Parts: sequence; structure tokens; C-alpha cells
Amino acid sequence: MNSIYKTSKLIFSLLLCVIFLNSINAQTIISEKSAQALDLTIIKNKTIISTTTSLNDSNGIYLGSKGVFVISKGVKLTIDTKLNVFQNRQIFFGEGTVLFNAGSVHQIDVTWFGAKPNDQISDVIPIQKAINTAIMSPGVSVVYFPPGEYTIDSPLLAMRKMKRGKDHDFFNLTLRGHQFAYNNPRGKKGGVSVLKANNEIPFVLGIQAARGVHVENMVFDGYIPSKMSKEDLVHIESNKLYKQDRFAPLSAIVIDPFSLKKPIKGGYNGMDEFYINKRSSSRIHIEGSVIQNFPTGIAISPNGKTQQGDSVAITFTRFNNLINGIVICQAQSRNIVVDNCDFSLMKFVFNTDDFGEQQGVLPEVNNLKVSGGVAWLYKANGNIAYGHFRNVYTEALYGIGYSVINKQPLNFEGCVFKFRSMTDPIKGNFNPCILRADNASFTGCTFLVGGGKNNVEPLLMDVKKATFVNCYFDTYPINIGGSLKNKNESTYINSGLRKNKIA
Repeated sequence: MNSIYKTSKLIFSLLLCVIFLNSINAQTIISEKSAQALDLTIIKNKTIISTTTSLNDSNGIYLGSKGVFVISKGVKLTIDTKLNVFQNRQIFFGEGTVLFNAGSVHQIDVTWFGAKPNDQISDVIPIQKAINTAIMSPGVSVVYFPPGEYTIDSPLLAMRKMKRGKDHDFFNLTLRGHQFAYNNPRGKKGGVSVLKANNEIPFVLGIQAARGVHVENMVFDGYIPSKMSKEDLVHIESNKLYKQDRFAPLSAIVIDPFSLKKPIKGGYNGMDEFYINKRSSSRIHIEGSVIQNFPTGIAISPNGKTQQGDSVAITFTRFNNLINGIVICQAQSRNIVVDNCDFSLMKFVFNTDDFGEQQGVLPEVNNLKVSGGVAWLYKANGNIAYGHFRNVYTEALYGIGYSVINKQPLNFEGCVFKFRSMTDPIKGNFNPCILRADNASFTGCTFLVGGGKNNVEPLLMDVKKATFVNCYFDTYPINIGGSLKNKNESTYINSGLRKNKIA
């Protein structure tokens, strides 16, 4: 019996050892002593890589606190073994290239290439190196940003090197911030990862010819210094609020900024060398992020030449203090989905009429919160204006949008529109314009005007044909029809006012 007990105790002890060793291997090794116990190769000091080589130690490599790699120009270092780095610090120096094979690291840290948050010194070069490394590495495509603010004073480009001098090859990439970024906390101790544009630059991040890019948990903070006036956003034209090139919107993120040839008039200044690409992107996902203080938040295919720019999903992202939230510039940008996002203080949430080919298609919109001084939900090209808006909740909205002479229907389902009256310096008080369109359908929607039960101001509609099914109006709608040749043909089915049913 005693022998069985001793045997069981020995087996239990061995199991604990196995579990302990596995737990160490599953995590980053945090001490040289632990590395020695696992028989890892320990690099304590500077290692100069002067010829192209591969590190493939069977047990892995541990970098001590002073262990770094200096890679000579024209030399490639391939990491083909588990690389253990404890601190967020620079470990790669020199002008050479480093690549990671599968199993070497889970993600590429921008601090490994010299990025230092919160020091107000440009981080563009090290971040660009990290992005290039992720694009070219066969084993890992994730770039990680530890928390803090990174200074961006020129554009970052996610673009694969040209293949055989002909065209850029497709790639996939993930840019990952430290944690979900709904707000941008003040101070350097915040837990979010911020890309801060400290001056007017063409864009913070440009994505060209991608086949799968994921941007998550990032804050893009721009250079517009103060909050714009709600009244100015309604009354002043976009380009007078902030001058922008039709083919080069100043944005936080631009998908396919370049084409095979730079537009005759316009385009991104100082970036002529990149106008050599006819390929475009697909399957981009932006989530859990914040975009604020730019003229434009996200621009899709503004170059005027490339097509596609499709299958883009923007989810759980907050947009604030912009002129345009999302601009879509050409008709092939289909399957653009915007879901569970917040928009505040901007002229247009969606603009498909002012940039690039000026032929954009409105996105598929679900579960939006629009608040804090948004002038219009959308501006669209009337010739191809169609779209679906579901479960959109707005506060203090001036107008839903306009796309006069739209041949295809605009559909709104389960939306709540709360409008605000505005004050014009010349005209005085005037009512919100609910809609300008030729063909629109509203199902299960609610229309409210600030003022509550005492409000008796009408909602203005400049429409040819609109259908309201199971809708509720806080106050009566009237048609002004100023820009339409035909009279209003709107119909109301099971819809009513606060007190009286609409005939």
C-alpha cells in the first residue's frame, strides 16, 4: 500500500513538472534563469549580422536586457525559431531586413524597430519598418502597438513591394492596438494606442492592393485643433470648412490612394512615385477604433482610376470632429458595411458625391448612433443613389440627406430621427429639412423635432416620391418641392402624427 502511495506521489510530481515546463514555453520567458533552465540560446549583448543568415536554434532564443541585432545593409536575417523578448524595446538596428517564419513570434512589436510612444519624436520610420516586415514575413502578419501616443508626421503605407517591376503584389496585414479604443484618454498613462498626426499630412495610413487587412483597437488623432461649430457644418460648404483635393482627401485612413497614373489635376502631392499601381483592395476590416480631428475619416478609392475597393467592414468604431466621416468614391465599392459605429460633430457621415469619380455607392448601414451636431447623414450622387439604413438612432440631426433625382430607392427601417432647428445669421430661425430625394421608403421609423410636446414646427421634405409605412411623426411634414419638376407623390400607410392620423 505504501509502495502504491509513493508511486502515485512520484507520478503526480512528474505531471506538475510537465505542466510547469509547458506553461513556461507557452509564455514569454521573463528571466535569464528561466531561459537557462529551458536550454535556450541566450543573447546577452550586441550581435552583428553581416551576411544573410537564418536563426534556427531548436530550443529557441532568449534576448537579455542588452541583447540586440545589428543587421548590415543588404543583409537579411530570418528568425526561424522561437524568439523570446521580455521588454518592449528596440532590438533591431541597422539598414538590413528581418523576416519571421511561422512559430517565431505571435506578433511584431513596433518598439522592436525603435518606435517610442509619448516622446513627441517621429515614429514613422520604425513603424513603417514593422509594417514592411509583417507584409514580407511568411510566418506572422500582425503588428502590435503598445499603449501610448506615436507621433506621425508623414504617411504610413501598407503596400507590398512591386513584383518583377510590374505591379504591387497582394498581401494581408493586421495592425493591433493594445485594447479596445472607444475614447482617447488624456495623459501618457492611458491604455490605448494612438497614432497622432502632428501636422497636416495626406493621410496617416494608406492601404494599397490588399487582400485582407485588419485594423483593430487604434486611435487616429488628427490636426484639426478645436471642435467645429454646429452651425458652420450646416451652412458652410465642405471645401470652405477645410480645402480638400477631389482625388486626395486628407484622411486618417485611405484605401487605394494611388492608381497607375496620377490625375492631371490633383492627387497626393509629393507622392508621385507611388502612382504606378493598377491593383486595388478588398476585404478590409476596421474595428474597435477611434477616428477624430481630420477633414475626412476613411476614404475608399479616391484616385479616380482603380476599381474594386469593395468588401469593407467598419464596426464598433467612433468618428468625431470631421467634415466627412466615410467617403466612397466609385461605383464598384460594393459590400461596404458600417455596423455599430458612433458619429458626432461632422457635416456628412457618408459622402459618395464629392471625391474621386464622384460615383460612390452608399454603404449597408446597421445600428448607428449619430449625435452631437451632425448636419447630414449622407450626401449621394443622385444618378446611382441607393442604400439601406437599419436601426439608425440620431440626436440633434439637421437633415437625413439629399440625392435629388435618385432613380433607385433609398430604404430606411426601424430608424429614429431626432432633428434640430437651426439659426442662420441671415435668414434667422428655420426648420430642419428631413429629406431631399426622388425615391425613398421608410418603414417603422420615428421622426422627432427638438421642443418636445410644445413643438409645432413642420418637417420639410423636398421629395418627389416617398413612402412611409408604420411611421410616427412628432410634428406634421410638408413638402417644399423647390428643386423637383414633379409634384410630391408621397404616401402614408398606417402612419400618424402625435395626436392626429395623417390622411
